[in-house]
Amino acid sequence: MKKLNLSKEDFREKLAEIKGIPHFTNEATEEIFLGYKSDGIHAKIINNALK
Repeated sequence: MKKLNLSKEDFREKLAEIKGIPHFTNEATEEIFLGYKSDGIHAKIINNALK
């Protein structure tokens, strides 16, 4: 995922693909985003997605 304007939907779809499941919940996606944000991982991209 090399996009700078990552959407939550894009991220959620990619997570589901990686995990091999049909759907990833909004709550789980939000938790992952917040974990990345607190660790400073790809902060600019994550902040854009959380808007």
